[in-house]
Amino acid sequence: MKQAKKDQTDAVEVDDVQGLVVYGYGHLPIARYVFVSFTKAAKIGAWLGEIVEQTPSARRREKGAPRPSTAVHIALASSGLKQIGLSDEERATFSYHFIDGMANLATQRTLGDFGDNAPETWDFGGPNTPPIDALLLLFATTEEEVEALLERHRDRMSELGIEVVTVEKGYRRDDGKEHFGFLDGVSQPHILGGGREPEAGDVALHPGELLLGYTDEYAEISATPTVGAKADPEAILAPHPDDDTQRDLGRNGSYLVYRKYQQYTSKFWGFVWESAQPRDGQDKDAAAVMLASKMVGRWPSGAPVTLTPDRDAPELVRDVPPFTRLRGGGYYFLPGLRAVRYLAWRASNQPGLLASPAKPQPRAEAG
Repeated sequence: MKQAKKDQTDAVEVDDVQGLVVYGYGHLPIARYVFVSFTKAAKIGAWLGEIVEQTPSARRREKGAPRPSTAVHIALASSGLKQIGLSDEERATFSYHFIDGMANLATQRTLGDFGDNAPETWDFGGPNTPPIDALLLLFATTEEEVEALLERHRDRMSELGIEVVTVEKGYRRDDGKEHFGFLDGVSQPHILGGGREPEAGDVALHPGELLLGYTDEYAEISATPTVGAKADPEAILAPHPDDDTQRDLGRNGSYLVYRKYQQYTSKFWGFVWESAQPRDGQDKDAAAVMLASKMVGRWPSGAPVTLTPDRDAPELVRDVPPFTRLRGGGYYFLPGLRAVRYLAWRASNQPGLLASPAKPQPRAEAG
């Protein structure tokens, strides 16, 4: 539901926003992404109720307070919301990308996911792999800590009927570079009013660009999913600002996109080496780095080629082979903490038969 335009920058309700939306967790370089499905016997409400109490909000730490050594976050797939008990009408208030999923033909055409990248070849999230209802995101300072955290959650999920489909490992390199050798994370958005102090290079954005229910860069309120007021008799959710018959399920939430790529680093640098043409006294290594930088858009140091160019080199343009392969992916809803509590209650109480339906909304874009 698009709301009326506003001119001011909103103050973000940081206590209701999952911390992952605002902070990059640079001090937690080790991650585990746990993709799960809900069995028929799953105690989803109990699980979500426990997870939300472990999930940090976006509120800044008190000055001098120690940084946490771990963090736990939760995101839900459209199928997970259905398992929780949301009706088709309620789920239709979400972004159509989220509802349709990443493995449908329309999205394939948009993203070019064909051939080796087709969903049928994916490790997870595709039509030939088990369904995924939720994504549990675990972060820690060391491998030992994240493995211990994962083991605790595995044990508890097993007790509650939550089935682990697959676990993907993640880590941040010590040099801050991605696997092709270029500095990563150089264009991080800063949410105005979000509580975090901006850092050098941050791009300041109105919160509605990343958070549902807030003003975006067009001075409009971003669309937000809803449920009927009768589906929230405990008044866990906030009323929708433009319709008192609806409750705002999306406010302070966001959408999360997960894409797993396999990077062919040797193939990339082999292509660059063969294609580079030294000139003006350059050696082959320097020419290869220059070509790679122009392809990536920045030098290995992170300096953008638009600000530090050598010169235009149209003679180097040619057909470029793929250097990555898509291995899995999906769209997820990263709910606000109040919404997680509501979904925990909803899963335990299943009020769908008594609920007033959500009002159909124009299909909103994700991101």
